[in-house]
Amino acid sequence: MIRTPLHLACGCGRLNAVSFLLGTDCTINICDRWGATPLDECVRGATSYHVFCGKLVQGLGGVLSLFEGSQEGQEFLARMKAISID
Repeated sequence: MIRTPLHLACGCGRLNAVSFLLGTDCTINICDRWGATPLDECVRGATSYHVFCGKLVQGLGGVLSLFEGSQEGQEFLARMKAISID
């Protein structure tokens, strides 16, 4: 598989781009050639922007792949749970 625009936007913490892409017909849990989903790219970034991007992705069914069950992934999920995007 290839890296998608959603992977790139999540990896850069580009909230507006992620929001736009989620409104299109994109596959939210597609894995790139390294096995990473867009939500995994948010974990790698770990800034506040990445957390907000992750919250959007997770809200539409995004899941972790590489970081599933890891301490880093669990800490990121806890950070996402602690924020509200209302």
